[in-house]
Parts: sequence; C-alpha cells; structure tokens
Amino acid sequence: YVSKLFPQDPHRSQRNLKIRPHYFLKDYKYSLYIDNTIVFKDTAENFIKMIIKDKKIDDKHPNIFLPFHSFRIDLMSEFKECINLKRDTQSRIYEQLNDYLKINPEYMKHKPYWGGIIFRNHNNKELIKFSEIWFANICRYSKRDQLSLIHSAYQANIKLTGFYLENSFSNFHIWPIKKRILQVKTNNILKIIFKK
Repeated sequence: YVSKLFPQDPHRSQRNLKIRPHYFLKDYKYSLYIDNTIVFKDTAENFIKMIIKDKKIDDKHPNIFLPFHSFRIDLMSEFKECINLKRDTQSRIYEQLNDYLKINPEYMKHKPYWGGIIFRNHNNKELIKFSEIWFANICRYSKRDQLSLIHSAYQANIKLTGFYLENSFSNFHIWPIKKRILQVKTNNILKIIFKK
C-alpha cells in the first residue's frame, strides 16, 4: 500500500505508479504493468516471451512494449469515444485534442495503444524522460493516459513497440474483470473466481 500522490485524485495517483515505475522499482531493470481489471490465464514469463519473440532487445536502448488498441482505428476515434462516454471532463479532453492538433495533426491518424499492459526497461534514461513527459500530460490534460501516450512518445523521441492482442481476451488474459472472489480450498490451494 502506498499513499496517494494526490489525496483527492485517485486516478492520477494510480497513474503515478503506472507511468513512473522508476521511482518505485529502482532495483529492477524491467517491469510488467498489468491493470487491476485484467486477470492473467498464463504466466507472466510466457506472456513476456510472446511479446519479445523475434524482437531485438538492447538493454542500453529504451524498450517499451504495449498492445495496440484492438477496437479503435486511430487516436482520433479514441478521443471521440472518451468524449462520448464522458471518461473525463469534456473541457480537458477538448483542450488536449486542440493542443495536439496544433502540434501535429498526424498523431491523430496513428493506431492507439491499449495501456492495460506495459512491459519496459523503466530505468533507461530515455524512458524516464518519456515517463515524466507522459505523466505531465496526464496531470495537465485528461487522466485517460491512452490519449497522451503517442504525443508523449514523439515529444520524448521514443519508439513505442506495439503488438497485436485482442484486448478483451487472449490465451494469456481476460479483461475487464469487475469482481474478484477469493476462496481457499482445504488442500491449501488458493482459487480465484472472477466475473466479467
């Protein structure tokens, strides 16, 4: 358990942990972020092997892997959906959209990423710079971190490595999970029952 960075803002407090692991996991080279609404059906090791298969990884360079958003065609459609579903204050989202369009409208044509799973070498200096820019955008604009991810990567000159993974389910995970009920069996095996 950690104290909230913003006592009245649990969303951005959580994003602090998600986006800036270099503050909390200093002794580790890599980290795998998994959103709390995701349940893994396989081991994290097997999942990571799938992500990095056939990819050249150099620890001296920034490595960040995220799934593409499986049901959004481009970043503009993600902005529209966040506006339609009222995922944040409308004025914040419109201001963010307007500013990003002024900086580079081409960003809006890119396929967005799904921020529910992130694998990275978080202590890399270039990735730390990117993480700080990304977090600053979330504090300045919408708490919906997927909206600022592409812009922040370009600003930090970081290449995001996307991979295809159906967001709702795969051989490795199920999402979203709303309820988790834990039960302990008599033979000391912990069973997790979950409902979508």
